[in-house]
Amino acid sequence: MKRLRFLLAAALMQAHLFLCVPPATAQLMTLKHGDYVFHVSFSNDGKMVASSGGDQRVKVWSIKDGTLIEQFPDYGHTVFSFGFLSSGYAIRTLVHGGGGDLIGPPGFKGWTLKRGDLKTGKLKVEGSVGGHERPVAYWPKSATVVSMFRDPGNSAAPHALRLLNVDEKKSVTTHFSEPIGIPTYFSPDKKLVLLTGTKGKVTVAEIGSGKVVASFPVHECESMMLSPDNKTLLTLKKGDYRVLHFWDTATGKYRDGKHIAKRFYDKLADISPDGRLLAVIGNSSISLYDFKTETFVAFQPLPPGEILGFYTLCFSPDGRLYAAGTGGGKVYVFQSPRLDP
Repeated sequence: MKRLRFLLAAALMQAHLFLCVPPATAQLMTLKHGDYVFHVSFSNDGKMVASSGGDQRVKVWSIKDGTLIEQFPDYGHTVFSFGFLSSGYAIRTLVHGGGGDLIGPPGFKGWTLKRGDLKTGKLKVEGSVGGHERPVAYWPKSATVVSMFRDPGNSAAPHALRLLNVDEKKSVTTHFSEPIGIPTYFSPDKKLVLLTGTKGKVTVAEIGSGKVVASFPVHECESMMLSPDNKTLLTLKKGDYRVLHFWDTATGKYRDGKHIAKRFYDKLADISPDGRLLAVIGNSSISLYDFKTETFVAFQPLPPGEILGFYTLCFSPDGRLYAAGTGGGKVYVFQSPRLDP
């Protein structure tokens, strides 16, 4: 009898876990990049999606039918980040390394900016400088390259971020007293930066002034992100990959933790353009979290045949689609879940 009760309880628990898993989203197409996919991005009109990978190529695809529109193979390095220009007919790509001083003041070094023209299929260097500064982000909408470096001339705040507008060829530098950290995390509105270089601590600071907003006692964090309203810090901790943690940025205090359905996750990947959904990705699945209802509303398992997991994800400009790249060299385009207003 005891064994029967135990088996019945186990079965009920498994049924409960199964029923708690949110539904999957519709898979619309599969695009074969050919190597590890590290970055994906939609064009501004949502009609194209581009992917970059370990093969040092950027490929551009049609969302309408999955046709390969163009590929740019001559980067020479693994592509760091990229984005479509506002016209939609070209891609700016940021890669590590370079030489010369074509953009920025003397000493501004460490990256190469290349432009791929979709009309001609040609790739040209727009700026290339080499040296000690490390690129940490490229923001396509504002044509801004963000790099970090240590400034020995500023003993009180030696850690610096430099924001360079590559169209206007103007840069602004902000200094911080705490180490910035790699990878570098920014708020969705690009006004705040998370300083993670001090072990066991995360500090939220203003990019423009360097002013500290709040600090958190976060230990062994795998990934983090600020909510669209900048009021909440979300984190995933090492060894605790099934829980999404919430911190109040006004007080720096821990608020809550929510269990993520079924699998392990290690990256907070993207927030939908309307600020409604957060995509959390892992080796074997994607979960979508609804900020409004404070629940997980969709669960997308790794497609059959894939074994290396999801590496990157982004939403389309209208939020109706999202694309995810895998270690198996493929890009999957999914339909976002329909949510109640």
